[in-house]
Amino acid sequence: MVRRFEDTSSPVVARLRPVSSGEFRLSVFHGDCTLLCERLFPRESDALAHLYRTWPCMREVA
Repeated sequence: MVRRFEDTSSPVVARLRPVSSGEFRLSVFHGDCTLLCERLFPRESDALAHLYRTWPCMREVA
């Protein structure tokens, strides 16, 4: 399942999804098209901690 996030103060969006290795891939985009960063994390909680630490205005969207 893909989790989606939006920054309330800028046009930055993020997607967090599990990958086959059991890790979680965090992809962050500017305007939903320019990739700003992509990184693998061993746990979903690690990815979320990084996301909220780096972009404190991120909020999950349905």
